[in-house]
Amino acid sequence: MTTLLRSPGSRELDIVLFEALAKSVEADTARAALDEALASEGMTQVPRDPAALRFFVTGVLKRTIGSEVEFDWLDTVVDAAARLGERSPGRRPVTHERPVRGTGRWTVAALTVDADFTARLEARLPLDSEVTQAASLFDLDPLLGIGPHQSAALVVDVPLTPVPLTTLGRMAHVIPMGCQVRLVGVRAVDHTRLAALFPRSGEWAACETLSDINLASAARR
Repeated sequence: MTTLLRSPGSRELDIVLFEALAKSVEADTARAALDEALASEGMTQVPRDPAALRFFVTGVLKRTIGSEVEFDWLDTVVDAAARLGERSPGRRPVTHERPVRGTGRWTVAALTVDADFTARLEARLPLDSEVTQAASLFDLDPLLGIGPHQSAALVVDVPLTPVPLTTLGRMAHVIPMGCQVRLVGVRAVDHTRLAALFPRSGEWAACETLSDINLASAARR
């Protein structure tokens, strides 16, 4: 059987993911879907971080291979990624544990290439908020583990987002329901078109500027 070998560091995880995927679909289909999913994200190998791997599989790979496929093997593959990370020289052990956050604390990801945008957003939030700048879909990991009583938001700097709005719309099903999404600087016509293509994104609020964002008083998504 031909396996997808990207680099010495990712060889073992590539094999684990491919063999697991081949249990759900034909091997040729699994190989083609995995190649297409990686290429669509500009990636050369399967992400080794467990959270990024889960995001990749439940997002772009699931969309590529078909939403009807059940990935009941995903936890096993993610656990394998964690074990590989623990054995990698120079890497800190990867764990699924996340810090417990109070209900008044915000977990926010700023999807932008502009560090100043992130800094200005952080200045508008409570001092104990956790704000990260996201350069790709895989940097949205802090949002994936939020609980029902936690406050979280994804703030997209539309003019300078590293991820196209259409790509983000396709991933809408992965963003937790408790996470508010704000599109800063989006044109009305683009916002309308996005909602028409991806109905769930119609719940995302448009803001003309960063100063229009008031997450603390906004209704939960």
